[in-house]
Amino acid sequence: MKVLLEGNDEWKISFRNERDWVSRLVRLQLQQRTERKTLEALLTAERGRAEALMDLLESQYGVRKSIRSQPKQQMELIISNHISSPTLFLMNDTQSVNIWMLLKWGKLCDFVQQEVSSDDLTSMTYQTYKQIGDELVIVPDGSSFLIPYAALVDQNSRYLNEMRRIRLIPSLTSLWLLAECPEDRHSSSEALLVGNPWVETVRIKGCKPFPQLPGAEEEVKMIGQILHIEPLTGKNATKIGF
Repeated sequence: MKVLLEGNDEWKISFRNERDWVSRLVRLQLQQRTERKTLEALLTAERGRAEALMDLLESQYGVRKSIRSQPKQQMELIISNHISSPTLFLMNDTQSVNIWMLLKWGKLCDFVQQEVSSDDLTSMTYQTYKQIGDELVIVPDGSSFLIPYAALVDQNSRYLNEMRRIRLIPSLTSLWLLAECPEDRHSSSEALLVGNPWVETVRIKGCKPFPQLPGAEEEVKMIGQILHIEPLTGKNATKIGF
């Protein structure tokens, strides 16, 4: 089975969805209603998320960093050593959503499980914002990726990104991957600047063609002049151009 799944993203995704092993195990652990099992449920959800990320990195970029053989204790160390800001970890489960709130260095602060609509999720996320510090890391799941977190407003019509720095990451393990990079890797490499990508050929049934973004192109060119880097714009800002 493993041989058949390797190299075929659609098969692997279908296999995982059909087995639904992550959701079932998380559900079982949460039913025991202890702090330890709640943390173990988070580790299970993160392991499933991280494996999907590893598969994507390997298939798209040839990165081969295996986390599958790491014991649970190692996963706990990864979380505790690389979470430096309050973090919300979300996991959708049919009609409900699970939210783990972690403080700095991975200490579990709170857990909420509730049947919610998209409006309820937005409200609950905002209520959680009020309990954390200046920066917030969010690990969304499924439809929660569509929430415009930075654009949420409080009762005084202030945008949340005016009060807090908000970062979105695909999994907690991605913090570990970033931490493993050499310190001078990003500072010594050039920036990638992209603006006004070529979308005139993109067609979605029932939707109007996407317009180009000349203002974005002008902005990214200004940034390019400051950094002395030629940005990718227009027909050069495509997957092939990257």
